[in-house]
Formats: sequence, structure tokens, C-alpha cells
Amino acid sequence: MKRLLAALLLFGLVVGCAKTMQARSSELSGFLEDYERLERGKKHEALYRWVNPDAVWSTYDRILLDPIMLYRDAEAQRDLKEDEVQEVLDYFYERLYEDLAEDYEMVRDPAPRTLRIRVVMTRVNATSPAVDGVSTVIPVGLGISGVQWALTGQPTFTGDVAVEFQASDAMTTETLAEGIDRRVGGKNLGKGMSKWSDVKNAMDKWAQIMVYRLCVLSERQGCQKP
Repeated sequence: MKRLLAALLLFGLVVGCAKTMQARSSELSGFLEDYERLERGKKHEALYRWVNPDAVWSTYDRILLDPIMLYRDAEAQRDLKEDEVQEVLDYFYERLYEDLAEDYEMVRDPAPRTLRIRVVMTRVNATSPAVDGVSTVIPVGLGISGVQWALTGQPTFTGDVAVEFQASDAMTTETLAEGIDRRVGGKNLGKGMSKWSDVKNAMDKWAQIMVYRLCVLSERQGCQKP
């Protein structure tokens, strides 16, 4: 029993090292064209993704980034405050825009050599800073969090957010890639006490992953892993 408790505590401490982690599953919203073709992603990829084998990514040097929308079941998440959700959506858009702008010309209208990127948030749950703080600071709380992660894929008292995305040729509208992903908060002392910290940490990570994946797909040199 002592060994089991020690192992669970250690697992909780390992989980606690990450600000954000990829979840094990995500519900389908109906936003994407074809869920049947999605495949399980690998490291530094979405949970499920599809890439058009005929796409020539190196021909694109511009990006049209659509405003990020909340695509959800209104009844399932009716308690969300509109102003708070908009703040989170704006944060994600700004982060994506700034990171992508380092490698691409950002445009507002369809044009040749332009990728159109559409991202929708399909699930969002904030964390309770007070409860999450207790779970983070007390070692026993970390152990319980580790058990919760082992059973469900999400530590206790953490926030989570899911997205679906699509990249297409801005002129022809041909779909070049699409996928779904969901991330959950980690038990991290430095993540901040805002109830949206877990959600924003996930968005920071997604921005890094998108930049990296586009770099790899375009076969550029010096791609920085997130």
C-alpha cells in the first residue's frame, strides 16, 4: 500500500510539472466537413487530424485568420458569461495572429498564396482558483490529482478547452488540413490564479504548435518544437 501511495504521489508531481496537457478525448461538434478521415495525431499534433496529401504548403506565404468563434451547445454551457468568453476568444486570436505574423504576411481578404485558417472553440471550462490552489499546494492534493488524471485524463479542479480547426486555400476553398484538439490544465504553481489560466495556457500552446506544424509542413529549416 505504501508503494502504491508513493507511486500515485510521484505521478501527481509529474503531472504538476506541466501548465497544460493534451486530453485523451474530445467531443465532436459538427463544425468540420468530414470526421471520418481524421486520424490520431502524434506528438506536437492535434488529438485527431487530417492533412491533404496533395497540398503544397511551401507555396503559401500569407494567412487569412478568421475571427475565432464559440461553437457550442448553448444549453450545455449556458452559464458562461458572454463578456468573459469574448475576452478569452480575443486573447486566442491575438496570440495566434502575433505568432503566425512572424512567418507569414497577415491579410484580411482572400488572395493568391493565402491560407485561410478557421478555428472554433467547442468547449470551455474555467477552473476555481481557490480550490485549484489548495489542490496545487498540498502534496496530498497532487496525489489525488494524479489519480484523477490516470482515470479520466484530467486533473481535479482544472479548466479545459477544446477546439476544431480547418486550413484551406483562400481562393479555391479546398480544404488542406483539419482537426480537433482538447487540452486540460496541469497542477502548476506558476500558472497564475485567474480562473482562465488553464484555458489561456492551452491557447498559448496551440499557437506554438500551429506555428511549428506549418513550418514542418512547409519544409522550412529551423522549425522550433513547442
